[in-house]
Amino acid sequence: MFYIDKKQRRWRDNTKDIALMHIGPALIVFLAFFGLTIWSIIEANDNVRSRRDQVLSQDIQQTKTDIKERIRIYEDVLRAGVGLFGASDNVTRNEWKQFINIFELPKRYPGIQAVGYIEKINNEDLQSHVESAHSEGLTDYIVRPAGYRPVYYVVTYIDPATSENNKVLGFDLYSENQRQKAMDLARDTGKVTLSDKLSIIQDDPVYKKPGFLMFLPIYKRDTSPENIEQRRSENTGYIYAAFRTKDLLDKLQISQDRHFGFQLYDGVISSATQLYESPSFKKINASDERKPNIQQLTVNNQKWILVSKVDDSVVSSIERSRPVNVLWGGILFSIFVSGFIYLLLLNRARVLAHKDQLEIQEAKDELLALASHQLRTPATGVKQYVGLLREGYAGKLNKKQKKYIDKAYASNERQLSTINEMLFVAHADAGTIKLTSRRLNLSSIVRDICDEQSIDAKKNNQQLTSILPKKSIYIYADRIYVRMAIENIVNNALKYTPHGGKINVKLSRKKEFVQLVVEDNGVGVSKKNYPLLFQKFSRIPNELTGKVSGSGIGLYLAKNIIEAHGGKITFKSQENVGSSCIVKLPINTKNKIL
Repeated sequence: MFYIDKKQRRWRDNTKDIALMHIGPALIVFLAFFGLTIWSIIEANDNVRSRRDQVLSQDIQQTKTDIKERIRIYEDVLRAGVGLFGASDNVTRNEWKQFINIFELPKRYPGIQAVGYIEKINNEDLQSHVESAHSEGLTDYIVRPAGYRPVYYVVTYIDPATSENNKVLGFDLYSENQRQKAMDLARDTGKVTLSDKLSIIQDDPVYKKPGFLMFLPIYKRDTSPENIEQRRSENTGYIYAAFRTKDLLDKLQISQDRHFGFQLYDGVISSATQLYESPSFKKINASDERKPNIQQLTVNNQKWILVSKVDDSVVSSIERSRPVNVLWGGILFSIFVSGFIYLLLLNRARVLAHKDQLEIQEAKDELLALASHQLRTPATGVKQYVGLLREGYAGKLNKKQKKYIDKAYASNERQLSTINEMLFVAHADAGTIKLTSRRLNLSSIVRDICDEQSIDAKKNNQQLTSILPKKSIYIYADRIYVRMAIENIVNNALKYTPHGGKINVKLSRKKEFVQLVVEDNGVGVSKKNYPLLFQKFSRIPNELTGKVSGSGIGLYLAKNIIEAHGGKITFKSQENVGSSCIVKLPINTKNKIL
């Protein structure tokens, strides 16, 4: 039997309340899509950063490779010089010049300032060494700095023979600590060694430029020293090269990149140890607050520090603008989707409310039609005749007669009301309601019922969940009565589940039948009250019985309808834990009398 709550009906008809009810879901949808937008913005920013880091990493690797390769090429010049002295005991100045000219240093080896031969001279041989230089036309040649030393390492030959480079002739490089340190390491290891940052002798003392020297030791002919002691005793001098770092590295293609800049430091980062700064670094660093990338660059014995940056233009303008575009696009899309969901739910609620009213009216009309030839007909006849008496068609009534007639009329009215209320139960008990089985979508019916009942569930802060198979389940049954049975079962679960509770409705298909399970975590039923479950007009006492309305015939009618379709209904419950109602319906049901 249907019981319509007037408050609920008024609530459904209240457009403002319906609108407010759907603000929550729409807001949740908006927040979900806006959250997705924020995630997309973060992802877009990460992509920009990743792309920038990727370009920076490539440029750093290219810089390291170019510097190492350039140094390696210059090492070949020094090795060739060592080979020259290994092939001859006495390499003349002209032979040295001819040898160096072969390399075409300014053209093929840009950045190199000079290549020279450093001769090891014992103190007792110093005078003859100077006289030999004078005899070759170098009348101003002296060994400097002056002063006694047991061994001198003097620059004897140097090319290109420019005025700047000629300043170095006769200079004892071993007399200065930084140069001595690099020369000792080269001698003791037999490998090409780079000096620390220094200013080459060719430079003006006032305008010194950062640079470094490269040394490769020469040993006595036909010797192969294998340890430090042997290398020290067999060492006769060095081939060396002088570099201004700016002249050397400005020639690298990567140094001219407007979007990439770098600095090179000797060991630690400070103004005193800076070897080089590319032309674009200062501008990039000033326009970008991000910290630069710092890596170590190992070249031979030196561990230089490479500080580098790229500007944002290495990433395309489309990629750079993507985070902003995603933000505005996401906001607009979130508003559109949430607004659409709001209007869709609002319209759905109105349609369901209207559908409920139509179904209720249809049920009422059917019950009235069934009653027209049975209990309602005699009661209506009594009403008519009593009415005639009240109106005086059988003669004028005195006050006492009129009082009795009025009571009879009122009593008849209550009787008609009771008949209308119990008519369905009477017909069901009498077996006079005929089931008309047609193919119907049971999944759709269960979904509709859950959608409708969710209004009450939300009102009570309950969670009503329907679990339906992806493929719709069809059965042959009477739509009206099957719906009535399921609706009563779900409604019963909602009534006896407290605020904040959960109700799960699960529909599934077995081989020969379909199964509907309605579970809740409500007040439950004790075992002693199990016999009252499906009895007519029975209401099981619990903490919610007095708070909810009911006639006590919901489960009774549901049981009769399910069994009339050849199905079975069972009930499992535990007090203060919850209940489970299990309905099994056959796939096919013939028309029969309920």
